[in-house]
Amino acid sequence: MNSEKNTKLDTSELVAKFLELALAQHEAVETFQTARYNRLYDRIELIKRELKAREGDQRMALLPLLEAPNIQVRFMAAYALLTIAPEQVRKTLIGIRETGQLPQSADASYTLDNFEESIEKFKRFDAKDN
Repeated sequence: MNSEKNTKLDTSELVAKFLELALAQHEAVETFQTARYNRLYDRIELIKRELKAREGDQRMALLPLLEAPNIQVRFMAAYALLTIAPEQVRKTLIGIRETGQLPQSADASYTLDNFEESIEKFKRFDAKDN
């Protein structure tokens, strides 16, 4: 899915696509398909950018995914929401870290270790997208 196709979807469809891609990422991680994981990551980033570009920054529609049963979905949602819902993201990342499930727990731990710095970095990155 390219960014042009994303513009034709409504917000709920983009959230559903985000969920679908994050679940596919989980499968790619479990089967050591790094190239596939990276392609899926790029597609998720396009969805995140499209949501952000919409009036009112529609990334908040991803908030329910912080409670998803799948750890990769929770992590990717947290990553997408880092700058706009830091307290909810912090709680989610702590929960992911405490599972000990790799690689997501390591990613969550790293993000938490650098949380304030990460928020500032992502705010700067978000500002570039405007």
